[in-house]
Amino acid sequence: MIFGNMKACAFGDKGDMRVAQFTSGSFGGKEVALANQTGIVYRHRHAFVVVLPKAFVVISTSAS
Repeated sequence: MIFGNMKACAFGDKGDMRVAQFTSGSFGGKEVALANQTGIVYRHRHAFVVVLPKAFVVISTSAS
């Protein structure tokens, strides 16, 4: 578990979200065209960074 102050983190995103539609190809081992389906892929770049590491504490348990 991690406890801490989330104000010590930074979140950012870059650019717009891109959407692509596919009527052929394989998704999850399944051929889209053979199943008469359409695949939609969303892409968005983002980042999450801990700016001040001392603002967080990691708790771990001992293995028995």
